Amino acid sequence: MTLDQIRALVEELAGPQVRSALSWLYYNLIGPMLAPTGLHWLWISCAVVFAYGFFRLTVGAGPRTERSFISWLVPREVFLHASARLDYRFYVVNQLVLMHLRLGSLVTAIVGFLFAADATKALLTALLGASQGQATPSIAILIVFTLLTLMANDFGRYLAHYLQHKVPSLWEFHKVHHAAEVLTPITGYRSHAIDQMLDMGLRLVMAGFIGGVFGYFYPGGLAELTILSFNAVAALIYYPVVLLQHSHVRLGYGPILSRMLISPLMHQVHHSLEKPHWDKNFGFTFSLWDRWFGTLYVPRSDEQFQLGLPVGSGRFDTVWSLLADPFVRAFKRTWRPRPAAGIPR
Repeated sequence: MTLDQIRALVEELAGPQVRSALSWLYYNLIGPMLAPTGLHWLWISCAVVFAYGFFRLTVGAGPRTERSFISWLVPREVFLHASARLDYRFYVVNQLVLMHLRLGSLVTAIVGFLFAADATKALLTALLGASQGQATPSIAILIVFTLLTLMANDFGRYLAHYLQHKVPSLWEFHKVHHAAEVLTPITGYRSHAIDQMLDMGLRLVMAGFIGGVFGYFYPGGLAELTILSFNAVAALIYYPVVLLQHSHVRLGYGPILSRMLISPLMHQVHHSLEKPHWDKNFGFTFSLWDRWFGTLYVPRSDEQFQLGLPVGSGRFDTVWSLLADPFVRAFKRTWRPRPAAGIPR
């Protein structure tokens, strides 16, 4: 049944006013709350499956029943922690109140993507002459394009993340995310609007360079391969575990695979309060960037660490303090810069 058929059925059963009210409720409240790609039903299901496998293979002695698994997967001390409750409030405000600001950021990032793509094609035209590319790309080319698009997108995220830690004024906004004292899947959406603008902008600009190269050789156009509208490679290696990155499920990939991909455990260590873990594991999908730029840290499976920020890093106990205080601290950092060793905490 299509969306139009559902609308017609509701209007027939309940009348046009009820249909209009339900439409408003969905598009203004329910839809935005379910909009993040990571909260797609498929990725939630995958996260539960991977968590169950981890539970069966690694959790210590004791009964491994469905009830014990649920208690382990959703522990009260994590999901009802004051930090987690703040995550939930921040998520609601972010999705319902600030969604138009995110739309503006997306439009700006798309402009950056188009500029990067056009500039790349213009440069190749100047160097190689007018395109004589093929009209239809082969399946092998589409696979390569899909992979490189994801890698460019991920490298853009790495650059944004690196800058968010290394530039003192940007770190004040990124602190909002690192102030979480426990990790739940909703913590992944605890990010300031300034963070989101930088992240989205660099991701699409980097992807634009790849789009420009392939657009030159295939002027007829091409599109990445997808699974349920998601980049096909990301759907295989990233999205199935993305919700576990911000969780207590310490799923690692071992010393070999971790040199290629970022595991949930590696991202959890990135949130660590311990100094040896500062400025490590900036990547999200691939760990290649961290390995090449000296920021890779592969933790032991039993490594212990505390989450959050050092005492005195700022106030992070209300939604308002998460949204407004970073501007004040960033202004002070800009006009009264202070030297800092390592990460500007």
